[in-house]
Amino acid sequence: MIVGLSITLVVLVIGTWLYMVYISWKASEAISPAVATYGPLLARLNQALRLTRRGWYGASLQGRKTLAWFSQKAQTTFIKIFPTAKSAFTKRDMMTGLTHGPSSYFLKTISQPRKKASKRLPRIKKVV
Repeated sequence: MIVGLSITLVVLVIGTWLYMVYISWKASEAISPAVATYGPLLARLNQALRLTRRGWYGASLQGRKTLAWFSQKAQTTFIKIFPTAKSAFTKRDMMTGLTHGPSSYFLKTISQPRKKASKRLPRIKKVV
């Protein structure tokens, strides 16, 4: 993607440079530039931008769908190879077991005191 953006930037810089050379050439010959109407050009530019954006979002949507499909197939293959790993892939709900709704989960997580680290060091046998 960076390569494509770099190529586009280089083409735009060269195009701008050529246009400026053309305008300076016309100015040196004292020829007034032709009056251009920008209405049709802007309409085409807006249409191209909309189509580009639409294509980008469509491609990213299809990419996410394809990635989800491949990950589902990889998951089922992994479970077939290692049947004991099935419990690792079960979907769990974070709110399971709450009696007062999501706010109780939030309040519990922010209000529980942290366990203090004990100052007592574990006993270690000295090997001589």
